[in-house]
Order: sequence, then C-alpha cells, then structure tokens
Amino acid sequence: MVMADTPNQKSLSKLHYEAGPAHMIAQIEALLRQLHAKALLNVPDPVQSARLFAALFKGSDLLIIARFDEARADDDNEIESYCRSAVAMFIAAHGGNNTRTESLVGMDQRKDVV
Repeated sequence: MVMADTPNQKSLSKLHYEAGPAHMIAQIEALLRQLHAKALLNVPDPVQSARLFAALFKGSDLLIIARFDEARADDDNEIESYCRSAVAMFIAAHGGNNTRTESLVGMDQRKDVV
C-alpha cells in the first residue's frame, strides 16, 4: 500500500524503500563484493548483480505462489527448491562453479538443483 500510493506519500514511500529493499540490496552487494574479492565469484558490478539477485525473488513466480496459492506456499520443499535453483543459477552466471562456491550456500547437500 505504501509503495502503491507513492505520489501521495513520497516521504513515507522513501522511508519504506530505504528500510526494506534498499537495505537488503546493500547487504547482498556487500556479500557479493566479499565473494568477488575472494575470487569465489566474478562480480564486476556488485550493485547491479545485487539488484538482479533480489529481483529473482521479488519479481518471481514464488511471490505469486506466496500470495495466491496457499497450498504451494505452505510446502517447504516447493519454496526451498525454488530458492536453491535461483541461487544456483545466479552463482553459475557469475562463474561460481566450483565446490568452494557451492558449499557457501549448502548446494552440495542436494544434487537435484539445476
């Protein structure tokens, strides 16, 4: 509601964005900078990559499921499978295809991840 009413609630919308999405993206960016510095991932533009990573979840089918399909939203396997696949795709896109990178997110525990 806050973001939908941005024209009328500019300062409140800005506070909401800074406390939520912007804060989360900044934390992802910091982690990506660390992984790049350690040569675990190739992330030449951590800001853009952080925004894209967040978009994998915010603008995804997962969000639609969470809002409109209660049975699937309550299925931990459905949610975990989606999240692991999204992370695997993101890591692969950034050149992280070694066991050190996979262990960062616990991907070596599941072999059915894309």
